[in-house]
Amino acid sequence: MSKNNALKLLVLAAIVGGTIFLAVQSRQPGPVETGDTAPDFTLPSLNQQPISLGNFRPGVVVLNFWATWCPPCVEETPSLKRFADQMRGSDVTVIGVSVDQDAQALERFVSEAQLTFPIARDPDQAVASRYGTFKFPETYIIDSKGKIADKLIGAVDWQDPRIVALVPDNPIQVNDVRNHFVLGDIQFRLPVEQPRLVDHSRQHRRDGRVGIAVRFAGTWGARFLRHRLSSR
Repeated sequence: MSKNNALKLLVLAAIVGGTIFLAVQSRQPGPVETGDTAPDFTLPSLNQQPISLGNFRPGVVVLNFWATWCPPCVEETPSLKRFADQMRGSDVTVIGVSVDQDAQALERFVSEAQLTFPIARDPDQAVASRYGTFKFPETYIIDSKGKIADKLIGAVDWQDPRIVALVPDNPIQVNDVRNHFVLGDIQFRLPVEQPRLVDHSRQHRRDGRVGIAVRFAGTWGARFLRHRLSSR
């Protein structure tokens, strides 16, 4: 075979290989976004009983990806537990998906924290990857039609009325969440600017750090918070 023909074969092989690679890549699903159908899954629980997302439909699901080795996840757990307890008997269910590889550490944490909502195990992060979750915690609010209603990156306070208001069909009465704020034992109203909820799915990890659930429009809100705290 001449060098010319060999070169042609190499070029042809590179073209075919590139075409196949692009075709495979295009079929791989990307991270789920607000409005997408939540991917169904079945995972084992701590007692090896299967937990299937589809079994909780047509209810609302708060799907929280977390781990015991993740400090923000641990910080978020108490308020999430309380929220799950408040939702008991309603059409809203909290499901925790732990990516812990150490089952004993997970079981010990669940026992000490007295968590009663369903905890599924995803040690290989197969389901987390399917959702596009690689930093923890991350929460998907899934409505009764199985669609992603909201996506929260990072730890949030599940007793904050602004966060509770994101969950459809929840039984908690939230009054005037547009300008009602709770920070520790301080409750106040923001008289001028309103808080703006951030769609985290559209500013997904620009700098590699986890995001926050609520951002104040402009800098005035932050100055107002500091003023209220310093006046205590």
